[in-house]
Amino acid sequence: MKILYDDNMPFAEQCFSLLGDAMPFSAGDINLEVLGSADALMVRSTTKVTAELLAQAPELQLVATATAGFDHFDLAALQAAQVPYYVSAGCNAIAVAEYVLSGIFAYAEKRQLNLADLRKLRIGVVGAGNVGSALESKLRALLFDYCLCDPPLAESSDTREFVDLDTVLGCDIICLHVPLIEDGKHPTRHLLGANQIQQLNANQLVINACRGGVIDESAFLTQAEIRKMPVLILDAWENEPAINRAMLPHCLFATPHIAGHTLEGKARGTFMSYGALCNHMGRDEEISMNQVLPSLPVVDWRSEGKCDESLIGAAIFSLYDIRQDDRIFRQAMAQSSDVGRTFTQLRKNYAQRREFAAQTIVLNEYSADDPIRQQLQGLGFDTLCTE
Repeated sequence: MKILYDDNMPFAEQCFSLLGDAMPFSAGDINLEVLGSADALMVRSTTKVTAELLAQAPELQLVATATAGFDHFDLAALQAAQVPYYVSAGCNAIAVAEYVLSGIFAYAEKRQLNLADLRKLRIGVVGAGNVGSALESKLRALLFDYCLCDPPLAESSDTREFVDLDTVLGCDIICLHVPLIEDGKHPTRHLLGANQIQQLNANQLVINACRGGVIDESAFLTQAEIRKMPVLILDAWENEPAINRAMLPHCLFATPHIAGHTLEGKARGTFMSYGALCNHMGRDEEISMNQVLPSLPVVDWRSEGKCDESLIGAAIFSLYDIRQDDRIFRQAMAQSSDVGRTFTQLRKNYAQRREFAAQTIVLNEYSADDPIRQQLQGLGFDTLCTE
């Protein structure tokens, strides 16, 4: 089995070398001679799997992407070439949900809102798939008031309660977690278009951590010339990487499409792809993600002397603080003469971050059954209480 894998897939060598002759490649620089004899191709979103690429790889038995999205796959070409494919759906769901929580808590700090104040706000989650469900779980753990909007799932056997988009547009915080769908019964291109944007007001927060194009940025800017608009947290932008810098002044926080870029999120994509290849080959998996992930130092908060709600925000920011990424992004954009290149470089060179579950927090003994500890655990943190 000859396996080609993207050298930006963490732990790929450890995984794929167990299954055969594994060789790395850099995105955009696949050795065509090697590709011609490859049995499996493991990619990330920076490699476009097109009819032209497939024509150079007659031996391919499987193509897998270590990403949740698959816009880079020409599905018709894969079908025509009779090459099975695998998508690591949900690999970055936890990472994106934690990005959103960091944004919400940073928004609360800007507005001088405490956790009790946040619970008075209604959060609308548009898209209740992998990411939306991960966010729902964390919102529920924090006792937040939220609603879900997902027309395709509402028409399915999903038993959760769903609301329509107009209901979400009346929420205090609107979180977008949908794929970019151009047509069909439920398209999401410009889901927040001119008509929807006109229904929004200056007291709202809109978070787009899914795909650029879900918000009609031109319509937003047109309305912004007329009246005050909601503040935005944008991680996904139209026309990436050549984004419109005119949107930046309307962003409370802005980042270069890195919401899902945790070590766990990327590693999970690698291991899901590895599992797919094992399944294709009829082999058992010989290595797991937990075996290779580095551990974090334990955080000892016993000196805090209490376990109150301020620890929730502190715990979130200790693992991911959106404000830091926002500062780096704004500074880079302000100095850039080539927005597209800068955006791409920021993504490529993004500093590694970890998910909440990687962190163990030591708390005081009397907080063993405290609601705050339960909320920290609901967010994913490992908590210990000492005697």
